[in-house]
Amino acid sequence: MAIKIGGTRKIFKKYMYKDRFEVYRLTQKENDDFTVNNQVLEPLYTNEPCKVSLNYQDLPEEDSLLVNPTNQHIGIFCDPKLDIRKGDKIIAYIMDDRGNVLDTFTDFAGRPEKHTSHQQFALVNRGCLLYTSPSPRD
Repeated sequence: MAIKIGGTRKIFKKYMYKDRFEVYRLTQKENDDFTVNNQVLEPLYTNEPCKVSLNYQDLPEEDSLLVNPTNQHIGIFCDPKLDIRKGDKIIAYIMDDRGNVLDTFTDFAGRPEKHTSHQQFALVNRGCLLYTSPSPRD
């Protein structure tokens, strides 16, 4: 006997997706003279419920005092009906139980994996913090 789990989508959205995210997509605009403008970032979705999952915690680099790169893998779980594409700009907010923003992640989406009950995609935050020595006056 097969168990259908498509209905779990509503349960996930109501009880598990307390975080929020926004999706922006690059589009080209055609001018009146049929030339094409540079790409414009258009909002697709705002304030959508999701679950932000930190799959790999960022660790400090111990071998360098001057450069401390960020290498954090972030997973986003959301409704499978949303049209998320690789390269979409994502702004994800980790929320507390009262709706306050605890943390924000801004990066680009990887290719989503669509399932009956949800879809998931990855954000990889790779930045670099440069160490600056304190001034002698501090």
